[in-house]
Amino acid sequence: MFTSTFNEHLLTRIHIKLISREYVPELERARARKEQTLRQTKEESMSRLMGDLEMDRKLNPDAASHDRWDPEEEEKPGRR
Repeated sequence: MFTSTFNEHLLTRIHIKLISREYVPELERARARKEQTLRQTKEESMSRLMGDLEMDRKLNPDAASHDRWDPEEEEKPGRR
């Protein structure tokens, strides 16, 4: 009985070492790839947005001056 428990404990420690040595670094690489992909996606999205805004400014340069918040205007029911 003692030998069986000892062997199980020893195998568990070996598995933990193998996981730490092989599996954890792969998880870290996968996490880094995912973060890089997300970063690139956000940068591309922001670039498209800024390009769209620039195009809007070229097509209608006075649009921003007409799109202002009026603190005196009452909010209409059902709108947020």
